[in-house]
Amino acid sequence: MKLGMSLNGVTTILGKPESKSNEVLGLQWNYVKPAINIYFDKREKLP
Repeated sequence: MKLGMSLNGVTTILGKPESKSNEVLGLQWNYVKPAINIYFDKREKLP
């Protein structure tokens, strides 16, 4: 939940999508997506 709120806050702060903000969000997603995948992988492995 915290992750989604922070992403919403980032998009709100950046405002209109511009080339720079799109690059920033793209870079963030490159780190966020693997983190989410790792989180769910660990969650599935737990009994």
